[in-house]
Order: sequence, then structure tokens, then C-alpha cells
Amino acid sequence: TSKGYEIQKKQASGFGGMISFVTKDIIDYKKFLKSLKLITLAESLGGVESLICHPSTMTHAAIPYEIRQKTGIVDNLLRLSVGIENAKLEYLNPGGSIKDRIGIEII
Repeated sequence: TSKGYEIQKKQASGFGGMISFVTKDIIDYKKFLKSLKLITLAESLGGVESLICHPSTMTHAAIPYEIRQKTGIVDNLLRLSVGIENAKLEYLNPGGSIKDRIGIEII
């Protein structure tokens, strides 16, 4: 447990959420991102809405490929900043599973 975690527990009633995930295969990330209905493609701007980004072409695009690979910023990495919207079971995925709709499997 970090010192920051203990401070956060005392100062706030909830926590923010950043989820990084890697797809099973290199994907057409543009197709995947267009399939999301409730999440905006953007770098986090400190707001409270849910956002998703593709680090290798957005936040870390200026870093050479070899360095990105060594530091875990792989081409099939996506990052989701979870906002404060009303959470529902189909929040990320309205209308069925991502795999069924566009053939992408998240590992």
C-alpha cells in the first residue's frame, strides 16, 4: 500500500479509475473505438467523463517504437479513463459483446 493510497482513502469517498488493457491480437483500433457508443476517443483532459485512448498513436506517439515496446506501450494497448456516468452492465458494450460485434477479443 502506498502513502498516496492511504491519503486518498482519508480525503475522498471514492476513487478514479484508469484501466489499461491489451487486445489479444493487433486490431483495427479505429474500428473498435467507433463501435463504442458511450465513450469518447480523447486523451484525458482531467474531466469527469469516460474517455478512451490508443497510447501508441496518441499520448506516446512521439516516442520511438522500440522504446514504446520496451516500456509496455504496445500497439494493441488501450487505456480507458472511467468517468462518473451511471454504471450499467452494458456500459462499455451496448448491443452485445465486442467479440461478437466486431471480432475483437480482449485479454
